[in-house]
Amino acid sequence: MADDQSEKKEGPGTKLINFGNSQARNRVGKKVGKQVAKKLASQGVKMAAREAGVSLLAATSEFWVPALIIFLIIIVFIVVLLGGASNNNGVGPSTSPSPTPTNSILPSGSPGAYSGSILAWGKRISDAVTPALSCSNTRYNRQRMYISNQAGYTAQFREGTCSGLGAQTYFCSDLVVDAYNFAGIRNHMSVYTPTMISQWQSQVGQPIRKSNNVVGIQPGDAVFWLVDPTDRMSTHHVDIVYKINVSSNGNGTLTTMDTNTNSKFNTFTVVGWSLDPLSGGTKWTSGANHAWFGLAPR
Repeated sequence: MADDQSEKKEGPGTKLINFGNSQARNRVGKKVGKQVAKKLASQGVKMAAREAGVSLLAATSEFWVPALIIFLIIIVFIVVLLGGASNNNGVGPSTSPSPTPTNSILPSGSPGAYSGSILAWGKRISDAVTPALSCSNTRYNRQRMYISNQAGYTAQFREGTCSGLGAQTYFCSDLVVDAYNFAGIRNHMSVYTPTMISQWQSQVGQPIRKSNNVVGIQPGDAVFWLVDPTDRMSTHHVDIVYKINVSSNGNGTLTTMDTNTNSKFNTFTVVGWSLDPLSGGTKWTSGANHAWFGLAPR
């Protein structure tokens, strides 16, 4: 009994001790609680950050992966397209651009300022020109080689024709226009030879010599062949002087470089400084028995 009552009744000292212990527990509890809360909050922030990073990565992947695939498809398309452009297959360029030719292939003669380049490029084109397909003749008017210079000029493409006429013919005048442009004599002359004569002075900057006389004529000059020596409208062919060998008495030969003819080179007789158009063989059976010269720049 006395023991029970002693348990129920607490003295002032016991109460003070118990109160102190209670306060101590509360402080400790609060301190521990704050630490626990701080740690939980820190872990929560880290988890949220990780979740946010995953979400951002997922969102980024949803955008960049398709974009990267599209970019790769475009690159592949461009590569295939460029590769196809260099493949001939009967319709496109067949070789890489030709480098600027040197003077190593120059024929004999007295070259002027542009003559070397005119002849070098003319020879490059001449080597590329072939007869038209499925023709009984050997007219050289098919030009399917990709020939270009560093200035970006490119020779004309032509499939060739059996008759030597039509839009697909690499004309005799195409050789003159292309060779002169490659040599740096930029021009937009017509491939219709009578019109080319009328444009020569303004486009090339040199006169037309209306005579068969070869004095002063040099490789690189053009030769226009006419039926009527007084009428430029009777012109039906043009070529380039490739070589001229004339003695001091005015006798010798003159060789031309041609396209849209049965021979790429034709040699004519020079007698007393006068070119004989009829000495070039069957090429001139159409009656072109007169020659005018279109001078190249000196």
